[in-house]
Amino acid sequence: MREVLCSREDKVIPTYLPGADEKNPVFYESRNHQGASGRVFPMPICDTLSDTVTDVTYNALRLENEYIDVTLLPELGGRIYSALDKTNGYDFIYKNRKIKPQQIGLCGPWISGGIEFNWPQHHRPTTFKPVDWFCETNPDNSKTVWMGEVEPLNRTKGMVGITVYPGKSYIKAKIRFFNRTPYPQTFMWWANLAVAVNKDWKAVFPEDIHWASGHAWASTSRFPVIRGMYRGLVDFKDGVDVRCFPNVPLGDSFFTYGSKYDFLSGYDFGRDSGIVHVADRHISPGKKMFTWGVSDFSRAWFKNLSDDDGPYVELMTGVYTCNQPDFAWIMPYEYKTAEQYWYPIREIGEVKSANINGAIGFELEDDTIRIAINTTELRKDCRVVIRYKDTVLYEKVTDISPDKPFKDVCTAAGEAPCAYFTALYASDGRELVSYRPEDDQGSEVPAPLTATPPETDMNNAEEIYYHALHLYQYRHPYYDPLDYVDRGLALDSNHVNLNHLKGKILMERGMFKEAETFLNKAIAVSTQRNPHPYDTEPYYTLGVLQKLNGRFDEAYENFFKAAWGFANKSASYLALAEISCLRGEYDRALEHLEEAQLANGANFRAQRLKAALLRRLGRPDEALPILDSLLRTDPLDYIARYENSLCRQAVGQDPADSTLDRMLERTYEYSIDIALEYAAAGFWQDARQALKKAGANAPVIVDYYAAFYSGKAGDTAEEARVLDAAAKRSPVGCLHSRLDSIAVLRNAMNKNRKDAVAPYLLGNIYYGVKNVPQAVAAFEASVRNGAAFPTAYRNLAIAYFDKLGRRDEAGELIRTAFAMDDSDPRVFFEYAQYLRATNAPAQERLELFERYPQLTRQHDDTYAKYVSTLIETGHYEEAKARLLERVFHPYEGGEGIVTNAFCDVSILLAQQALAANDPERALRLLKECDLYPDNFNSQRAPKTGAIAHLEYHKGLAYEAMGNKELARQAFEKAAADVCATPAMAYYAGKSLEKLGQADKAKEHYEWLLSTAEQLIQNKGRYAYFTKSLVTTLPFEHDTAMLDRELAFFLIGLASMGLHDDEKAKLYFNKALRERSTDYMARICRDRL
Repeated sequence: MREVLCSREDKVIPTYLPGADEKNPVFYESRNHQGASGRVFPMPICDTLSDTVTDVTYNALRLENEYIDVTLLPELGGRIYSALDKTNGYDFIYKNRKIKPQQIGLCGPWISGGIEFNWPQHHRPTTFKPVDWFCETNPDNSKTVWMGEVEPLNRTKGMVGITVYPGKSYIKAKIRFFNRTPYPQTFMWWANLAVAVNKDWKAVFPEDIHWASGHAWASTSRFPVIRGMYRGLVDFKDGVDVRCFPNVPLGDSFFTYGSKYDFLSGYDFGRDSGIVHVADRHISPGKKMFTWGVSDFSRAWFKNLSDDDGPYVELMTGVYTCNQPDFAWIMPYEYKTAEQYWYPIREIGEVKSANINGAIGFELEDDTIRIAINTTELRKDCRVVIRYKDTVLYEKVTDISPDKPFKDVCTAAGEAPCAYFTALYASDGRELVSYRPEDDQGSEVPAPLTATPPETDMNNAEEIYYHALHLYQYRHPYYDPLDYVDRGLALDSNHVNLNHLKGKILMERGMFKEAETFLNKAIAVSTQRNPHPYDTEPYYTLGVLQKLNGRFDEAYENFFKAAWGFANKSASYLALAEISCLRGEYDRALEHLEEAQLANGANFRAQRLKAALLRRLGRPDEALPILDSLLRTDPLDYIARYENSLCRQAVGQDPADSTLDRMLERTYEYSIDIALEYAAAGFWQDARQALKKAGANAPVIVDYYAAFYSGKAGDTAEEARVLDAAAKRSPVGCLHSRLDSIAVLRNAMNKNRKDAVAPYLLGNIYYGVKNVPQAVAAFEASVRNGAAFPTAYRNLAIAYFDKLGRRDEAGELIRTAFAMDDSDPRVFFEYAQYLRATNAPAQERLELFERYPQLTRQHDDTYAKYVSTLIETGHYEEAKARLLERVFHPYEGGEGIVTNAFCDVSILLAQQALAANDPERALRLLKECDLYPDNFNSQRAPKTGAIAHLEYHKGLAYEAMGNKELARQAFEKAAADVCATPAMAYYAGKSLEKLGQADKAKEHYEWLLSTAEQLIQNKGRYAYFTKSLVTTLPFEHDTAMLDRELAFFLIGLASMGLHDDEKAKLYFNKALRERSTDYMARICRDRL
């Protein structure tokens, strides 16, 4: 079969369907997702999963030739679902035969298997959402399936074209990035390949890689063989090769870069098959291996993610990135490209070198060389050559193809591995792939990256600027770059870059007036000696801000000044063209567009505007070639498709476009995108017509845009009618955020002072970009206007409590929100959170949970709080029973919530049994925590899972049973606990006392006191490198209070250990005054 088959089929896959998307906006703040900001708004989260499998029919796209059979699923994030090596029946990409999502993705559901394409961050925000797709046949008869989208968070575009060629065994991914916004943006791209693993599987990195790092370069180590203590958790002793799947006990990520090779591979020596990835290392430097490890913890995660297909390892490859987080810049209207390849290998063993032509396996053992070569297509009469220094040791002419790999042996000539050179040459003499062994001396392991210091510790404005820029670029989840900018400006108010950066940040937060002050300051300083500064970006940013606010004449002047600098020329001339169109100066606009294209031929927005302008000038025939060219580059450009449809209609051709219809049906935001481009040029009627494509059931924000553009078009009657109707609609479920929408919603509020919907939507936008004052004002306006929907009251409650400290008013509002809809599980959870945060009596909170059993059981988080309240009120047996009756779905990084509660209640019940002289029962209860019940879907992480408290109490039980030896063993285990949970130091200390090591025990208690002091001094500041901390929940944003509460509890424990019961009682009471829900503090106090 010398052809590629491309087909669409309905593929039935058993699926554990997630629940419905959350209808309320979720403003995750200080949420860490893979080291970067985990904010999701305006995307919905989904935090409920099903335990029932259902047959679901997916739209599957297949690409098949004589060597490989590839299946793609656009409905699941646009992933490669499976890839089969037809020559031997080997799935060279992990195929998960059931879709079984878990809480790992940015918005919730995430699945293992296939190749997941992650951008603009990791994991991809829409990894479990449908994307756009299009199939095309290329001139060489290869077939490409394009999959992509405009991502909802920043409105940038990413797409991948999966191509299969006739007669070639590789999958090619053509990657395209478009910054379709006027703002500089940051992004990363990680292709996440999953491969099935077993005891015989090994990752294969290039030989010149000698070290690896963890996330954010927070740790570094030798790689691939690690010796001695690793991260203070695992002793690898004389050395362990962590590339071998069975060798790593704990889940971990190993990032490498800097190799001169373009490949990464994995090989199953049992199946004698594997996979190779190839990409240009200059653009795709990142190589990463992630493993869940080999432990009870990892087996739980494998079971969570797949019923039948077993363990996997991820071999990730980063484009324009080499770590997570590691963001690159993409400028306004910039277009970036890259290519990646994957192909199966067989009968080759460990790959030593590879490219898109093939892979070489080379083994030198004693006096024998074993050579194996795979090619990605049939190579007739190719020549295999092995040289030692200048001597040819081996030469053979042969045919090699993907289904007929080459293998042979020859006699070695010397003991210097680096003197050998192996190459495969084509019949015409071209070198196809070659290998020379690397010098194994290795290199120094670089020191890990250090944390950005507190801004108050720095006194140099330039140094502060680069730290602020880093935090801004890397989307740091905890450290606000604005804090650093303000510190820098306090030291040097004339610092141009700091003023410019502050202006940009304030503009992004919708604080336009304040932003303009700092942008003008940056311009004034940079032009005080020279009217033509080297960097014209401050002019450009000021122009963007003014244009956003309808101040087009001022913007025009600043864009022209910005255009003097080449870096800002194309974007500036595009803006100038749009303003010229608004003025009706169409010839001038065409001139500006010509300049925009000369500066950046990939400014596709400029090309689309030119096409639209030509159509409006009665020249649609001239526009069509422009659009054809655009769609050849990006067949998923829905704005070009829409304009193409209008131009075709204008010349009498059929305007129908089923691909466009499918794309616009998927999301109403695309219709707004189209309308915004037309409106930017003053093409109001075109904008109005485009909005109609959103459909009659589109969210209410579309109505506000329609009204806005009607007014701009002079149809004030229609504007008033639509605004009146919009104010009567429900905004529930309308999750939307764009800076462009601020003017739209302000217009609605000015035209209809009684509207409660528009200010609510505006408040969401402001709150989502951290503009708290204007968000609060907007929410207050919505409530003041009698909002008939609960979310306005709920949002204002959160803002009052978390941002303004108006706790009593927040309570009234959250009660009102719940009273308006007492079937909303999220508002119920948040109401319960409010009661916890305000130290409401435990019995009152327990009665709330029991009064609404259905809501209590709907979400794991709510149910966990219910169980915690049962423990708090002394209902230990019932708490345990409730834990055992529910199937939980832990999210990555939050696995300990349920298991910790189970350990707590087991210890408390064991303490009761010990007090009742029943040590046998106590021991049984404690041993139940050795391996958690299956319904928890989680197990203790090796080395990092707390055990000291359990082992200490086991020791007490064994003591009571008279078994001194087992008691000693238990106390020794407790004393050796290296878990990061500070409270475990107390139980380790108590165990050391039992072992007669009072001095060491005292060291543990003193360490607890030192840790408590650090927590108090920390004042709620998160650790810089914290990777997967769960988001702070609503009504729990007082992290300084949380730190104080924990510190007081630790001081209480330490004081108990040091036999100062009065001090212990004092500090347990302090902890309870901070947060009365700390049941362990209460229990410890009451036992003194």
